[in-house]
Amino acid sequence: MIWSGLTPAKESFWMIQSRIASRITSWVARSARLLLPMWVVVGCGAQMPAAAAEDVIRFGAPLPMTGPLAPEAIKQQQGYDLWAEQANKAGGISIGSKKYKVEIVYTDYQSNTPRAVQATEQMITQDNINFMFGPFGSGAAKAASTVSEKYKVPTLAATASSVQVYDQGYKYLFGTFTPNDTLTTPLTQIIKEKVPSVKKVAILARNDLFPLAIAQEMEKSAKANGIEVVYFEKYAIGTLDHSAALSQIKSLAPQWIFITGYINDLLLVRKQMVDQQMKEAVMTMIAGSRLSGLHRIRRRERRENHQRVLVASGRAV
Repeated sequence: MIWSGLTPAKESFWMIQSRIASRITSWVARSARLLLPMWVVVGCGAQMPAAAAEDVIRFGAPLPMTGPLAPEAIKQQQGYDLWAEQANKAGGISIGSKKYKVEIVYTDYQSNTPRAVQATEQMITQDNINFMFGPFGSGAAKAASTVSEKYKVPTLAATASSVQVYDQGYKYLFGTFTPNDTLTTPLTQIIKEKVPSVKKVAILARNDLFPLAIAQEMEKSAKANGIEVVYFEKYAIGTLDHSAALSQIKSLAPQWIFITGYINDLLLVRKQMVDQQMKEAVMTMIAGSRLSGLHRIRRRERRENHQRVLVASGRAV
């Protein structure tokens, strides 16, 4: 079996976070320089004049610290904290002739998108936030972006790659990822080149903005590269039993299985695939395949089946 993914396996979590931290610093500095005249003249929801008086820029970061998406929030908070630590060690972020220290304010929206929207508005209107980090994932980021756009607060959707987030014509919303098709197309081409036996793919997608969007891009990429899509189905958020879908996939004998969701979804699906003794040639799970739970499953597969495994990770947005 080959585990395919979208991030080089040799690249550590902290290397990735450090690279992202550098991008965030550059984005903040550019955004602040562009918006500083507006803050000085008329102010905005971010209340930059107050922040400037204390030489501190406050960032709001609503995260799903509890609920099904909590594993993702832990990693995201680690990345933000690493960035803030690096920025402050360097004396802060340079804006014009001054440097501003970074302060991040967190709130838990309990893996609930409407609460993410409420939390965003509260942080902007009550917590004197200057910049926002979007909630986790494309769905929540898109929903909350309407609030930050309303109050003209620059927002970085650090974990959103779906085109549907950025096609709204918003001026205060920014991203860090390339579109989903820039992942699925090269991935399909690599699999076609390296595993020419792959003729059929089965796709199972969480019915959520990013997981469904990247599954749809995968379907397009597969067809464009001559790979037959023998199965494409969605599963509801919170699904615990995937046995019926997996049984159907197994009966179709695809050489490639492509499953989307988030960490807890993928752990559950993979365990149920092991229980059904599914023997696909290529396995892709997006996002979250770096987590230790899947590593344990892979080690078990190597012991039992002596199969070749390529460990890599997917984009978690």
